[in-house]
Amino acid sequence: MTQPPSSPLPSGSPPERPSLAEVLSGQVLDYVRAAGLGPGDRLPSMVALAQRFAVATPTLREALRRLEATGMVEIRHGSGCFLRGSPDHAVVVNPHYGQISSERISDLLRARLLIEPPLAALAAQHATPPQRAELRALLGEAARHLGGQDRELQRVNAAFHVGLARCSGNAVLHSVVDSLMQINTSEQFTILKLYDAREQDHAEHLELLLAVEKRQARQARRLMQRHLETVLRVVERRLAAPGGDAAT
Repeated sequence: MTQPPSSPLPSGSPPERPSLAEVLSGQVLDYVRAAGLGPGDRLPSMVALAQRFAVATPTLREALRRLEATGMVEIRHGSGCFLRGSPDHAVVVNPHYGQISSERISDLLRARLLIEPPLAALAAQHATPPQRAELRALLGEAARHLGGQDRELQRVNAAFHVGLARCSGNAVLHSVVDSLMQINTSEQFTILKLYDAREQDHAEHLELLLAVEKRQARQARRLMQRHLETVLRVVERRLAAPGGDAAT
């Protein structure tokens, strides 16, 4: 039986054109990619960017505020504008996600268990010498923060896991891991406090890096699986204990 032709969509007003600030936001991200900038890097001044794109400074400021609202950049008054995330994020960071909960912490670790072990195996297969050197440098920095500088330790540990994901060669999953770490910074800090085994955690990271350096894909996957399962087991046990509220 022949189906009748589908009805055309009703005509209406043409789609709204993006504002100049929206277009400019995309151009700024294109510049970030072309310049090879990464999280923590400082962008040129607003005046310099406005001149580069031939727009007024207020328009440029609005574009940067749009990017700040997504968590892509951070505008620090008196210091400048700094990149917070990759311009190729598959997940947009919401800085107002909500309160930390025990369920959310467990869900985060279980999500990472699904994603990170196979990425560790891929990293062992595909990591380049410069990438392996960067991971080694991150663990060297982490070692300097084992004496109680937990905020810095959490930042570097997250960078190590994101770096491993980058080494996998899968840009989409790398951006997912990167975004998970940024969205859940507070949760990751709570996990570090609950797990409370900084030296062991660091030793497991070193063991994992060694497997990557030796291109032992199965070993890297096994070590990441064991690492995250251990953290999950300890954290869930402590969350279930009396007084183990994640928000404390």
